[in-house]
Amino acid sequence: MRHGLINSTTLLLFILFSATSQAKPSDSPLRVAFMPDIHFHDVYADLSADGFTGIPTDSHGKKATIRTMAAQLHSTRLFNENYFALLAALDDAVKSGITYIALPGDFSDDGQPIHLEALAKILDHYSREYGVQFFATPGNHDPVRPFDTPGGKSDFLQADGREISIQSPETDVCQNKTGRQSDTLICAPGIRHLGYHGVAQAMKNTGLFPQSHYLYWETPFSDYTPDNYDYGKAHSASPLTGRHYNVCDKNTASQQGRCVTLPDTSYLVEPVAGLWLLAIDANVYQPDFNKGHEPTAFSGSGNAGYNAVSHDKKYLLDWIAKVVQQANLRGKKLVSFSHFPMVDFYDQQAPKLAALFGKKAFQAQRLPRITTSDRLAQTGLTLHVSGHMHMNDTGIYRSATGQTLFNIQAPSLAAYPPAYKVLTLLADNKVEVSTVRIDQVPRFKELFPHYQREYDYLRQHHPDKIWNHDILEANNYNDYTQRHLRELVRLRFLPQEWPVDLRRIFNHNSLRDLATLATLPADAPLPPDVATIAELKNTTLWHLAEQKLQPEEFSELSGFDLLVDFYKLRNGGYLARQDINAKRLTEYRTLASMYQQAVLQAQKTADAPPLIARHQQLVAGVLDILMGFLDSEPDNHFMIDLNKGQLTRVAPAKPAP
Repeated sequence: MRHGLINSTTLLLFILFSATSQAKPSDSPLRVAFMPDIHFHDVYADLSADGFTGIPTDSHGKKATIRTMAAQLHSTRLFNENYFALLAALDDAVKSGITYIALPGDFSDDGQPIHLEALAKILDHYSREYGVQFFATPGNHDPVRPFDTPGGKSDFLQADGREISIQSPETDVCQNKTGRQSDTLICAPGIRHLGYHGVAQAMKNTGLFPQSHYLYWETPFSDYTPDNYDYGKAHSASPLTGRHYNVCDKNTASQQGRCVTLPDTSYLVEPVAGLWLLAIDANVYQPDFNKGHEPTAFSGSGNAGYNAVSHDKKYLLDWIAKVVQQANLRGKKLVSFSHFPMVDFYDQQAPKLAALFGKKAFQAQRLPRITTSDRLAQTGLTLHVSGHMHMNDTGIYRSATGQTLFNIQAPSLAAYPPAYKVLTLLADNKVEVSTVRIDQVPRFKELFPHYQREYDYLRQHHPDKIWNHDILEANNYNDYTQRHLRELVRLRFLPQEWPVDLRRIFNHNSLRDLATLATLPADAPLPPDVATIAELKNTTLWHLAEQKLQPEEFSELSGFDLLVDFYKLRNGGYLARQDINAKRLTEYRTLASMYQQAVLQAQKTADAPPLIARHQQLVAGVLDILMGFLDSEPDNHFMIDLNKGQLTRVAPAKPAP
């Protein structure tokens, strides 16, 4: 990254060049990068004035302000290394000539001012140095609640490897303290959670407010059109005080004092002639009127998404339809983005997941309902980019009346697979979508010595809380996120999402064991004392079935490894295939076919003993879903024809001879 000052003459020339280049369409296709779910945390934030001196870092003398590795390994996102991943992604985008970058929500981690200020400085640097224009829309972690709330985290890392809690002064723990900082608690104002006004002000240069060089900018609440637009009108319409909607108690909506006014930061911007970026604020925070008007008296928006938008922010649907109509009339290339997905992101596997794991498992509350996707498609919108799920996926909804809505699910730089999306807008209403992996991240190991001290402390004082040290052996950033996911599966996903029987099957059996189980007749006679797979493996029946397998068939790879790959494919789609051995994928397909046949055979056996048939059915269910993730819509590199509503895969380019 280059640093330095731009002199006034250079700056003036840069502004004139930028204004001129934006006034006319470029001969080259427009490209826009999408980087959702950065969850930016300033790993070198200075809290020394509040009593936290940070952890000295040998390489450059800065003091680290970071969360523990234990905290990262229980979270679906990284808190620390994504700082370096963001810089690598921005450098990569700049190197490839991209100057428009959208941030579809969760650009911060809980809207903490000390982190937002650092993020804004980084974005401003890339704008000054490289002419990049950023366009943000908030996610559920940007304003955690619509208004400022107390906040903080209890798992920051100290130099000796212990945890320390850093909270804002308004929190109960700080209010109840004796008035001085301690070795277990720091009270710092910069760690509070900002609401809409604070977040928007910190990110004021990222499209949330009009800029004089924009060719057009509007909100759902502005009353001008492109025909009578000028910057003065946009500036007058931009304060959040005029960009709001009312949420009322549905039972007593007519009573005074039973409504609350909430901001909405949605906007439409034309940064260059012909390109319309539609940034939708899809956060919905439900007030609890029984708690009065306290800032904390709101539910979070994480599980709301467009299911709630279609009910509580209906005006957005009308505005989207109006924007689509105007874009078509004026020949604009319209790309919409927001934090939340508009269509199914589980490759049509949601009903199977619910049947096997329960209706609330695998974040099922976040799935857009069919009626929701249909309402969005009826607006005429055809292309939307989302985040929120930290997944790489392509979703398509086709309505009964002929509308097609493509939802590009962009992955997160803070989780596996670390990548971002690039949309290239071509002639004839075609869009090329490519996914850029961020494998190599300079400095990503910079904080590892601090984690080593954390590991040593846990090993000595809390061995029951130890994490797998292998994560510190990562070769590159992609490898690091894979190891993070592996521990996340072990420490969080399996205990929280998987039924006990399924955990036992996959934790205690190899692929070869699973293949053997698939070959057993469901009605095979068993001794009365055989009640588990472990006991079944000691029977003659099992040994005979095992001998029928060829020595080269199926590896001794653990069932747990299969589950890790299950999550890799769920999160990464086609990208995950590059990280899973091809032979292993072949074995998964063969196993899935074997279990499909086993279940069909068991269904023909009326009196099949429950042990074999039941376990075959459970494994078959997992493998069936895994195959659904493996055989999903193209999500890595593909072409969309918006006129025809068609999607085609683009094959990877062959290396030059």
